[in-house]
Amino acid sequence: MTTVLIVSPPEDTHAMLTAWSLEQKGHTVRFWDTRDAVQGRGYSVNMSSESPTQVKIQDTEFDAAWLRRVHWPSRTQVEVAKVDSKYVFDESRKYFDNVIERLSRSSCRLLNPRASTIRGEMKIEQLNACHELGIKFPETLISSDPGEIRAFVRQHRTVAVKPIDVHTWKLPDGGSLMTYTNTITAAVIDGMSDESLMACPVIYQRCIQKAYDVRVVAVGDKVFACRLDTPAGTTDFRPFQGTDELTFSRMDAPVPMVKAMLSLTNHFSLQLASSDFVVDETGEFYFLDLNPGGAFLFVEFHTRYPITAHVAALLGGGDPEEYQGLHAYNEFATAENVIGAV
Repeated sequence: MTTVLIVSPPEDTHAMLTAWSLEQKGHTVRFWDTRDAVQGRGYSVNMSSESPTQVKIQDTEFDAAWLRRVHWPSRTQVEVAKVDSKYVFDESRKYFDNVIERLSRSSCRLLNPRASTIRGEMKIEQLNACHELGIKFPETLISSDPGEIRAFVRQHRTVAVKPIDVHTWKLPDGGSLMTYTNTITAAVIDGMSDESLMACPVIYQRCIQKAYDVRVVAVGDKVFACRLDTPAGTTDFRPFQGTDELTFSRMDAPVPMVKAMLSLTNHFSLQLASSDFVVDETGEFYFLDLNPGGAFLFVEFHTRYPITAHVAALLGGGDPEEYQGLHAYNEFATAENVIGAV
């Protein structure tokens, strides 16, 4: 049996379900939550010029590792003087970087190497890869230059606007506000000040008149696709998750879309990634985004594709048919632990 490390908070649903699937098969799974500074026992690197470097996390060497959610340290398990906290966090972060780099170059089987994940998350690298691979995407400007932004919006009339990375604001009432993709017109942009446009770079893209969205998940050489139909005139499906206004349906991705997805994951040396495509009224598809840590459970929930089983098989080895997934878990889960569609 295999000993698997999952670098993620244990409450992460994707990580938890994959760990359950591995454990059902008899594998051992440990979580490493990198929000915690390296303190206490269980973290060691033994080095000698006479023998190979041994990396132990929680006193264990691992056969496989999934870098699901690598967070920088933000909390301590033992009391640290405030004046020393930055030092402790910085040293822990450097330790994480060193250990993960060594894991990626050891015999440990790594699901999405750290360097591949970092590069694969970069929006400019994604679109440049599409250009090199012949994958269509909407004309794009990433800018904080008011003149270029105004000219781009006037040229395309209606433009999709989105952040380079997702951000969530915590509100005073305990709620939260997340950055979603919106649209903007020339009339709106003309009413904005240069100072507001220069505040930070933003992604501007020609708005595609879409027929529907597609979430595509690649696991190894296998591709799973889910069609998403959103209310007319909307650009981002996420605000509608959990409502009757968004419908999901299992679909066989067209061969060109499958080839595009696998070309991208091969380009970035990724074994697992999610992408969003938009399909226009003529059937032409356009790449929007690639996420090495993207959500796939809602796709599995609505399509019954065995995505978790394929992820577990990449880590534990063997045939995906030997592993269980979301719907098998929900059959045995208590009511409060059932994993839903969102």
